[in-house]
Amino acid sequence: MWRSVQRLMLVATMVALSGATLSLAAEPKVDPAKQDLEKLQASWVLVYWLVDGEEKPTADKKIVLSFKGNKLTIREGDKVIEEASIKDLGPGKQPKTFEYVTERGTYPGIYLVEGDLFIACVGYGGKPATFSAEEGSKNELVVYKRVKK
Repeated sequence: MWRSVQRLMLVATMVALSGATLSLAAEPKVDPAKQDLEKLQASWVLVYWLVDGEEKPTADKKIVLSFKGNKLTIREGDKVIEEASIKDLGPGKQPKTFEYVTERGTYPGIYLVEGDLFIACVGYGGKPATFSAEEGSKNELVVYKRVKK
């Protein structure tokens, strides 16, 4: 009888320990789109800008992109240049994808958030396949650097 009780206690202990192990391993799943959106929650200064093959000056202008949730504001100094939003982040795709939503319409784009850099390419004539904005592509390529607080 004692052996049966010991075996039951051993089995109960093993079950309890395996349950504890499972509960430790079963951390809540993190949504990659929310993770990327969280990485964007900052102010970013424009360091490179190419539109349909034409490089736009950035050195003499201080253009800043600020995210709040999925809403964004682009300013040159105190002047608001554009207010827009991003949606449908696809962080599992290569390259990562998003939709850029403005008053003018919704445009497909690709993006990369790497450390203090945010790179985006928006296609005004279709989804860009690569981070490029060559002449005739109707793409806009921007590179932003995170503003340190």
